[in-house]
Amino acid sequence: MKPEYKNICIGALGWARERDYKGYSKFDALNSPLLAWLAGERRFLRGAFVFGMSRMPVNLRPVLFVRKKQNPKGLALFARSYFNLYEITGDESFKKEGLRLLEVLSGLSRRDEYSGHCWGYDHPWQNTAFFIPAYEPNCVVTCAVGEGFLQSYHLTGNEKHLEVCRSIAEFILRDLKQIDVAEGMRCCSYDLNSDWKVINVNAMAAAFLAKLFEITNNDEYKAAGREMMQWVISQKTDYHAWYYTDPPGASRITHDGYHTGFVLDAIGDYLKIFPDAAIEKAWRDGLGFYKTNLFTEDFAPKWMYDRKHPADIHGAAQGVITFTRASAIEQDMLEVSKNILDWTLENLYSPKQNRFYYQSGKYRTKKFTLMRWCQAWMCYAISEHLLSNPHNEQNSQAAESDKSNSSESITQTPKGAPLALLGIAHLRHAFSNHYQPLANSELVESVTTIRPGRWEKTVLNKITVIPVERGPMAWRLIRIFVASVCTARKKKLDGVVCFTPLPYGVVAYFATRIVRLPYHVGIIGEKIKAQLRGARGVLLRRVLNKAASISVPGEKLQAELSALGVDKKKIFILPHGLGSQFAPNPDVVKKYDCIFAGDLLEVKRVHLIITAWAKVVRRKPEAKLCIVGDGPQRKNLESLALQLGLNENIHFAGYQREIINLLRESKLFILASLSEGLPFAMIEAMACGVVPVVNNVGSISSLIRDGVNGCLLNTSEEMDEYSTRILDLLDNDEKLSRFSSAARRAVKHLTFQAVTKQWENILNSWPGENLK
Repeated sequence: MKPEYKNICIGALGWARERDYKGYSKFDALNSPLLAWLAGERRFLRGAFVFGMSRMPVNLRPVLFVRKKQNPKGLALFARSYFNLYEITGDESFKKEGLRLLEVLSGLSRRDEYSGHCWGYDHPWQNTAFFIPAYEPNCVVTCAVGEGFLQSYHLTGNEKHLEVCRSIAEFILRDLKQIDVAEGMRCCSYDLNSDWKVINVNAMAAAFLAKLFEITNNDEYKAAGREMMQWVISQKTDYHAWYYTDPPGASRITHDGYHTGFVLDAIGDYLKIFPDAAIEKAWRDGLGFYKTNLFTEDFAPKWMYDRKHPADIHGAAQGVITFTRASAIEQDMLEVSKNILDWTLENLYSPKQNRFYYQSGKYRTKKFTLMRWCQAWMCYAISEHLLSNPHNEQNSQAAESDKSNSSESITQTPKGAPLALLGIAHLRHAFSNHYQPLANSELVESVTTIRPGRWEKTVLNKITVIPVERGPMAWRLIRIFVASVCTARKKKLDGVVCFTPLPYGVVAYFATRIVRLPYHVGIIGEKIKAQLRGARGVLLRRVLNKAASISVPGEKLQAELSALGVDKKKIFILPHGLGSQFAPNPDVVKKYDCIFAGDLLEVKRVHLIITAWAKVVRRKPEAKLCIVGDGPQRKNLESLALQLGLNENIHFAGYQREIINLLRESKLFILASLSEGLPFAMIEAMACGVVPVVNNVGSISSLIRDGVNGCLLNTSEEMDEYSTRILDLLDNDEKLSRFSSAARRAVKHLTFQAVTKQWENILNSWPGENLK
């Protein structure tokens, strides 16, 4: 059975909480009064004790009276783990504990002694370059804690936490040394007293300042972050790696897993706010070096790029984090993250004690736990992996559980025999967001799609399109049926995939009865309960019950189908896939205050949106709404806008094949439909940082948290709530910015790679032999 990552994360957090998050740290030897007394002020002895303790084959800390403490960086990692679990589950207890830990961190800040909030390690630290007393602030710990306060602000809107982040920026820019490196570049010192130029630290500071700029629009943060990032990029070697320091000889560390991961994560975060082709290329090249040189073929973390042992828990955790985050751009990286996580759970984890081990050497494993180095990093890593794709894991575990408990033995489709599939689709989004990721799977040899109308030849190599002429519905369905049967026989296909039970599921049902193939039915946004009533409901129930698998956009529809008697084991949540191009562009001017995108049908209730917009315009005469789409209601809607005197406030953009530029030019996304599944346009808008103001129908609530990443309304005909919530957001730039960032986070796991992975779960659930 696949490891239940969420339960492991919760159990590991429980282990830490039972100990009040107090424990040992890797370099905490001088927290021993005995060793501190023996070393005195002698730099060599202090360094020997610190370095020697970190490399001991057994944990001597208890016998040397090393004190267990709360590490500020560890507390921040635990807090962020709780926040991630809250975003995944909605459980308020996780958020509450994360906020409590931030309160503890506030008490550990050295704010009164410096220009802003700042933190240091809980132990004295002697290395080759400097000595830092316990709790003396430095850049890396301060940035790590700052990320926790920044995440809290996005989740809760607590202005005090935003002020903490602004204060942290003051520490970075005023108290740390600003080292002159080159024109147009900047480097801040690691600590308060040395000129040590640490590359990953500047990458982290640059990313933090960029995120803070996104909220505050403070140009100083933007300029400083950009100069730091330019210096970091300039330090990349010809073979696409980063040393720990500049010059490289200033540290014994060359290229290790966690510091390289820090750099890549920071660059990735920076690119989300300031897209840059040259920086993205550096990131992609660096990611390639990281994957190839810092992990083994078995997905174990290497100690250094040129040294395999020992495999360190921090290197494993960082690999999970870095490849998880990279999967938003490089889709196959999520599988790498999963493989590293599975290796770690197999080799560096105690399931009985819910704790993680320190290192795995060539001959033995150091089975002791360092609170920040082991437990905090792994809790955060697992929570990040879960946050990237919660639906995929849930369905995978459910499927595995069902199979293990089933008394029937089902032959699975072998991965060594790629499938040739037939696809039937009408909706553009079903084609681009589901069939293309399906074709990306190694389990699939080809997808031959039958689609009404003309199709531009912008498809993947493994997809072939057979167009069917449009016409009356009955005639079109007959042609699709005939084409399906003929194509399946001629090409000797292995199965059929279609979307919308009515009418294409019916076509698939009858066609597969003839050619004896399994078929899949994808449900996107239908009112399934209504369709299952009456005479057609009898046929539709048979279509669903005979299907080899069914996909739905969210848990709500999954529960509805199960309650209606459909076998739950074959109902999968199939996430919508987003390309990496769906991201905000800070240089684009916001032309529209609000945007609607969809077919202009009565069920969409666009006339009520226009009525609500009239109330917005009374308060904000310059407010502009963009309506994207076409349909039978367009003329009536244009007449209504004219009648209400909104011809200067509403732009009818008509049908647009690509809406990404219009989304980037908009602040809010509005939807008032009485029926939806999980709207593609809404997801694309959220990825671009456009805040949703939407009706609570279908599976929309699986992504939208009211008052956190958008406005989730419950309305029938009354639209006053829409205009009130819209005006509230337009009047409050900070709230709008906070919701925008949270909206992007809510959909970041919806990658094409996640869709591909779920397709593989679906195909693996099919019987090995054709249905009879």
